[in-house]
Amino acid sequence: MSNSEILITVVLAAFLLYGIANMIAMPFISRKFFRENGFSETGKSEFEAYSNSELLQTLVAKNLYTAEYRGYRVKKAKCQLRKRSLFAFSKMKRRQLQSRWSITILETEQNLPIFHLMEKTDPNTVMRMLDDPGVDLSADADIEKRYLLKTNQTGHIVPLITGSIREFLMDSHLASIESLGNLIVIKRSWPIERLKDSLQAELDCAVTIAETIAETIAERLVESNSDNATAD
Repeated sequence: MSNSEILITVVLAAFLLYGIANMIAMPFISRKFFRENGFSETGKSEFEAYSNSELLQTLVAKNLYTAEYRGYRVKKAKCQLRKRSLFAFSKMKRRQLQSRWSITILETEQNLPIFHLMEKTDPNTVMRMLDDPGVDLSADADIEKRYLLKTNQTGHIVPLITGSIREFLMDSHLASIESLGNLIVIKRSWPIERLKDSLQAELDCAVTIAETIAETIAERLVESNSDNATAD
């Protein structure tokens, strides 16, 4: 073998070993993250208590972690499809069966506007777009290219996704997010690198959504009361 061939072989072997080591270390890294952030493990969950969630209805978690985070009750889990057949003939179906997702659930005491933000690479989202193109996001071409938004509260939600959480949404890991009144759910693919940073970003994004919407509601309430007082 020539020196260049030896070098290529060594580099490929190093990448392979790094990938194997990373896969082995992942469970330990995630458990350490949850432990450091005060999470407790509550075991397997099929999310029966969240039957109104479109993002959770087909998923199952081997281990669900719960904690109080920045004043909110939150849950985190690594999930897979609940029903997994042994055989899949299409490439898309095989990829879906092998997929793992990071789930973040945040509970709030205040009822927030309902919205669904879905990534356009999801086949289910493509089918939905045939029936309803969703909210006009053309003011932010990058967001519009990646996401479909469904909500009746555009005044509260559009500024949120094009402002406060835009950086999170433009990450290489696309996210699907839903607000179900007093519940916020974030779903995105389980990261294979920068695991702790990714899990932290998901927690912070959920809190940002809750706080930003609550602040917007409060500000508009003050404005409305002020207008009413002026009219009187």
